[in-house]
Amino acid sequence: MTERAYYDFNSSLPFMAEIVAQRPIEGSSAELPSAPGHRAILLDKTIFYPGGGGQPSDRGSINGVPLLAIEEAIADIIEENHPVIIHLCPPEDLLSFPLRKPPPQNENEVIRVIEIEGQDIIACSGTHVKSTAEIGMLRIYSAEKYKGKTRISFSAGRRLLRDSRLLRQNALIVSHSLSVPINETGQGILDFLEKSALSEKRLKELEDRAISLKAAELLRKLGEVALNNKIEDKPKPLVLVESYSEEGINEVISIGKGATRDDAVKEGAILILASEGDLKFAAFSSVKGFDLRSFLKEPFEKFGAQGGGGPSFFQGNFRTKEDMAEFLRGFAKKR
Repeated sequence: MTERAYYDFNSSLPFMAEIVAQRPIEGSSAELPSAPGHRAILLDKTIFYPGGGGQPSDRGSINGVPLLAIEEAIADIIEENHPVIIHLCPPEDLLSFPLRKPPPQNENEVIRVIEIEGQDIIACSGTHVKSTAEIGMLRIYSAEKYKGKTRISFSAGRRLLRDSRLLRQNALIVSHSLSVPINETGQGILDFLEKSALSEKRLKELEDRAISLKAAELLRKLGEVALNNKIEDKPKPLVLVESYSEEGINEVISIGKGATRDDAVKEGAILILASEGDLKFAAFSSVKGFDLRSFLKEPFEKFGAQGGGGPSFFQGNFRTKEDMAEFLRGFAKKR
């Protein structure tokens, strides 16, 4: 039995194995079609992964001779224009044909036997071309193990021509967009994705920095509110209302979370922050024993807003800018 060395060998260096047997390929199958000059070999050990688990099979060469990707063998058979012969065979004559797959037992009717001259012979009641050349071309898309056999997905003939034309049109779009030759679009996409990942990482760093600066600005304004409350001898809690014209609600929430981590806010404050573009707001409370829901419920329902939350965090959305502006103004007056 051939040793499966691909489980342990993890190098790109040449691998030494011994050919213990070889023979011409006679007949054919879905897994191994025959073609002139092709031979099957048996190695004592192999690093060629056969494919499976989502990983394709390996390609390479043995003594400089490339391994056969099954499509090349099929292409040879197509170009050789082998006739396809139909035999109508009585059941008692079936044994006169070297069938690749025997028909069901106890068959009493005439069997239709299809012969691809010199290549394959099998009982089949399906439709067939007159010769292999009529297929034109064939492309295998995938192969997977299925119930002890191999399931192959492929396209052939004019359908493959249409697929090829569509793929080239898409490749040209990618080629022009990335400014790379059409035969280098794969590497061009990988380079683009790498640059995009670096740009996204940098953008995230800048966004985090901007959120930190905006959170710091909230704290500065909250300090002003605290100072005014002290001068005017107003009771706690501190309430700060802020509206953002460009930031979306997700960024607004991040700003609020950044501010509430500060010790000054932890002492007791309420932040009501709004995104003008999204017509949404988020409220934060760090006041012990305080419930935002009862604090916001009446003015919230007054303007027909929708939302919900808990004692320390609440969010919602409005139907119009005017409704949200009036809602915020009501809390701004309470500072």
